[in-house]
Amino acid sequence: MTTLLLVICIAIFIGGSALDIMSSIGKRELNPVFAGKNQIYQHRKNIIFTAGIFAALIALYFYMNMPVLMLMFVVCGVPRALLAVRNFRLSLNF
Repeated sequence: MTTLLLVICIAIFIGGSALDIMSSIGKRELNPVFAGKNQIYQHRKNIIFTAGIFAALIALYFYMNMPVLMLMFVVCGVPRALLAVRNFRLSLNF
């Protein structure tokens, strides 16, 4: 049961992150960390940043053996998915 829950939580994180990255490609970025020249979004930086968060959460989960860390995947993934929905709506001019 714990393994299934972990897989679901990881899927939420990866899905939300992928949607967020895809929705921002080619758009103006306000965050200077992810903005390149002319304040255009640089997806490579965000992919590296997301991979770092993912690796840290996985390492903490297995090293500290704390199941409550599974919720961190959801806490990080859901807001990113919501941002993606916002970005897609902005690109469609709703």
